[in-house]
Amino acid sequence: LKNESEYRFSVDARQSLLAAVEIPLPSEFLKRWMLHTNEGKITQEQIDTEFPHFEEDLRWQLIMGKISKDSQITLSEEELKEYTALLTRAQFERYGMFSIPEEHLNNYVEEMLNKPEERRKISERKLEEKIITFVKDTVKLDEKNVTTEEFNKLFEK
Repeated sequence: LKNESEYRFSVDARQSLLAAVEIPLPSEFLKRWMLHTNEGKITQEQIDTEFPHFEEDLRWQLIMGKISKDSQITLSEEELKEYTALLTRAQFERYGMFSIPEEHLNNYVEEMLNKPEERRKISERKLEEKIITFVKDTVKLDEKNVTTEEFNKLFEK
């Protein structure tokens, strides 16, 4: 359950950092800004409903930015390409395509990274992964052996 444990750690680390770091945000201003920049695409009711998630994500982005800056965690172009290739290969494998020629894989990676929105999403995901690894290496972990049943209960809410 290594992958699931890593995921659980990332969720817990994020929740702990969000709880520990107080970042006041201008909520009313942000709501007006969201309504103005998404005019006709989103209603005030939607903003009111979704704002807590937006606010949490924004706070998390600010925390990650601070950790990244203070700890000099960066993402090189080569790391981004390798990570995109890993994601791409996994996507092909989900469809049963296990032996994609390297040339095709590289072309697909380049195509994805040339799309600004895709590039941003992949970059954020990899940077978050690096930050979570940094946090894990920095804090003192209390590792325990648990049964599968006990482990699964960690995911119940």
